[in-house]
Amino acid sequence: MDEIICLYVGKEKYETLAKVGHLFEYQLWDLKENGIYDDNGIHWPIEFFFSGDWKFMYNIMGLNAPNVKYFCLYCNCEAGERWNMDLQWPINENTKCKKKPVLFTAIKQENYVSDKLHLLLRISDILIECFFNDLFKKKEFEQQIKSQIEQTMKTIKVHFEFFKSKSHGKWEWTLLMGSDKKKVLQYFPVSQFILGKHDEDIEKLWRDFYGLYVVLRKPFLTNSEIDDFEIKVKQWIYLFCRPNQG
Repeated sequence: MDEIICLYVGKEKYETLAKVGHLFEYQLWDLKENGIYDDNGIHWPIEFFFSGDWKFMYNIMGLNAPNVKYFCLYCNCEAGERWNMDLQWPINENTKCKKKPVLFTAIKQENYVSDKLHLLLRISDILIECFFNDLFKKKEFEQQIKSQIEQTMKTIKVHFEFFKSKSHGKWEWTLLMGSDKKKVLQYFPVSQFILGKHDEDIEKLWRDFYGLYVVLRKPFLTNSEIDDFEIKVKQWIYLFCRPNQG
């Protein structure tokens, strides 16, 4: 069951969150240690979980920033080794990045969970941006490809258009909501716009990531499904990072 703990007025930064969190720190520990008793005298133990976008979780967990050398919420993986799925990193905590105390000590390290929607939004943004940046290099983009993409988006029922920024003159595009991004990942025909093996890889990245996201949203997974998910995630990362290896 999800419950709102508090609402506060202020910026999303560690110092502000620390002041707010201190107000109910004791209550969290009391609930964790003692649980609650309902009107029938039945005791209910309490276990806390925390979920949020990556930046917010960094603040709560007292870490630096998602773009630092030791970036992970759960281990000491180095940014330069992210692609190497042969390495094993114990899932415990990030000790090399941590600079400040964890704000909610009543929550176990393994109970901090990244929000699935923000993972979808961030990764899909990167996939779409890489694809468009390739197309912008083509001389026929403005006269031909631009309108073709806009029309293709319309066929999958996504409102979309390109436009040039008034400030720097570069191409930009309609910001898509999560529901539209899922349609694009699932249905947009990448192979119609980039020819060769490259287009197959890009389209596979889009489709496979959507498939991984669908698995993430399942309310329950068997052990075999979890093992299969791990294998597919590693394969996806290998494909995504392949041009940068070597």
